[in-house]
Amino acid sequence: MLERLSECYVDALRLAKTGQQLQGELDVAGLSRLVPLLANANGKAAVTLQFGIDEQGISFVRGNVRCTLQVICQRCLTTMPLDVDASVCLGMVTSPEAARELPGEYEPLVMTAEPVSIASVVEDELILALPIVALHPQGACVAEEGTRETEDPTARDDQGPRKTKPFAVLAGLKTRR
Repeated sequence: MLERLSECYVDALRLAKTGQQLQGELDVAGLSRLVPLLANANGKAAVTLQFGIDEQGISFVRGNVRCTLQVICQRCLTTMPLDVDASVCLGMVTSPEAARELPGEYEPLVMTAEPVSIASVVEDELILALPIVALHPQGACVAEEGTRETEDPTARDDQGPRKTKPFAVLAGLKTRR
């Protein structure tokens, strides 16, 4: 079933009992906890969630979230695209004690009397999928050119000026012991 997921609140246990699937898109700009972690809020997340009950009797939500987020490369401080393909595998529980008893394949989704916000579930998965430090792939960052240094702190490059290593003196102190 195709949904406007930003406004979708569901009775997840009922969907699990009937084996329903939700599919749709979600605007990244509507994810208020994720947006401050991004360079900009452009884009949409494609979401597919399958609800069901496994052979152990655990009500679950499985699926994936795909999108391209715009983050800041921490090496060169420019905006870069980050492709995210996050797997969702949640076991529905009613208490923290029940969450500890879930098999290792499941992360807990603690159920309350309130309907579950699909946008909140997706936002949690996207936040967890973000790297601790976002960096361009090796060789693709403009800052890498300026950080390559030679072994000799007084070595000259092809242009002539000396390259200095500001911490070369500390390396010398380290070997004096």
